Amino acid sequence: MSLCNTTIIVDARPNPSQVFVNKGTITINYSITLTFFGTTSDGGGPSDTGDNLRISVSAGGADLLVKPIESFTVSQGTSTISYGTFSFDNPVSQFLEISGSGGYVRKVQSPIQSIYPLFQQWTVLNGQTAIVGGDTPPTSPKIPPPSESSQSSGRALRSNIHAVIISGLSDPAKVIASTNVTLTGGIVALGRTASSLPSSWSSGLQIVPDNALLTGEKIPPVTPNILDVRIVRQEVTAGFPSPSSQPNN
Repeated sequence: MSLCNTTIIVDARPNPSQVFVNKGTITINYSITLTFFGTTSDGGGPSDTGDNLRISVSAGGADLLVKPIESFTVSQGTSTISYGTFSFDNPVSQFLEISGSGGYVRKVQSPIQSIYPLFQQWTVLNGQTAIVGGDTPPTSPKIPPPSESSQSSGRALRSNIHAVIISGLSDPAKVIASTNVTLTGGIVALGRTASSLPSSWSSGLQIVPDNALLTGEKIPPVTPNILDVRIVRQEVTAGFPSPSSQPNN
């Protein structure tokens, strides 16, 4: 089930541009500009393989959709613009990269028949894809960088945690006791409440709720952990044989 319907306007060029869109149905109104590439009549055919104009939509380096452009108009010697629209379902809220590529080739009817036919070629105009529209991306808290005076005075830098912390404690305020911490996500305390009196949160703790971490739409960055394993208790048992009796002993 689609959650929203977002419309964006795209002027497609080979260099992709990014746009953030929410989960749901996405409608793209596109225009793709072609420029005259040249005419060939060397007997080997055009340098391009044919009509392969397309608009590509990718996310995270992987193609999400490749839309062939099947209907367009070409004018000899000038640039031409082809318009169209299509829709697709965006599975999650994410940044998309959109670009246009390919070319168009047609055989020209020459007044004099020849064994070397003429082919005229157009290619997508070079440049950056322009995008208008999209949705507002989620904002992260802006923490000002520490000043030189705070560094010289030995004050601790802020730590950023992107996670939903699930603890066995009954009081969520006791899960993070450190100061200068920004938690993007949330805290879940599963322990049984021993007292109804609320405790105070750490003075330097800042919590920024992130519903996407709770619903599983995104996962926090994973970094290696260093585990400090120490021996808490060790038991050693040894047996000693009884001494044999000796005379005059």
